Amino acid sequence: MTMNEERPIDRIKKLAQWYIDHDALSGMKAFEVSAGLSPAYVKNLHLTKVGNPSVDAVAKIYRTFKGVSLEWLVLGEGDMFTVPEDEAIKNAMEASKEYMIEGHMRRLLKNASKEELQAILEKL
Repeated sequence: MTMNEERPIDRIKKLAQWYIDHDALSGMKAFEVSAGLSPAYVKNLHLTKVGNPSVDAVAKIYRTFKGVSLEWLVLGEGDMFTVPEDEAIKNAMEASKEYMIEGHMRRLLKNASKEELQAILEKL
């Protein structure tokens, strides 16, 4: 590998930063957690200089952020997206919103009493 060759983790970092720069995501943590990755996953792997993301991590990113080009993500070939940029932004915002809702629900359920949980279920 040459010194200038971009790794998949470099492209993942570039993708996340693109979303952040376009106000689709609030930060790297939102990108990572929305995709089901651990917080600081990208930073830690990027800093190793030798590591590459797992197939599972790439699959999570691809499934979460609809419209990302798998060919670009894995091989660095072609365009970053298979959809128009405005659609990619919308898709990322939806993924982030789902992550936020799930987090709120987990906190609510974790802190709710049995009676409160029963009342929530009855409303559904």
